[in-house]
Amino acid sequence: MPNKWSRKGPRTVAHPKARIITEAGPICIGEGNLIEEQALIINGYPENIMPDVEGMEPKSMTIGTIDVFEVGCGILLVLSIASLVM
Repeated sequence: MPNKWSRKGPRTVAHPKARIITEAGPICIGEGNLIEEQALIINGYPENIMPDVEGMEPKSMTIGTIDVFEVGCGILLVLSIASLVM
């Protein structure tokens, strides 16, 4: 579930069994999103970068508006997810 590093916009719903992990920096989630059961969203470090390197800046992940993350999906090492345009 979201922690101190993530922000959810209004009308965004995250299922209690969805996992949002903010190991490399914050995750900013826009409004009107649906994060379904067992969805996994990780803002993590690439395998070839050590997180304990000095001077490493946190990288924020941004999720736009009106996006749906269906049951069991996984998002890893993506810095931006576009908004639905109507």
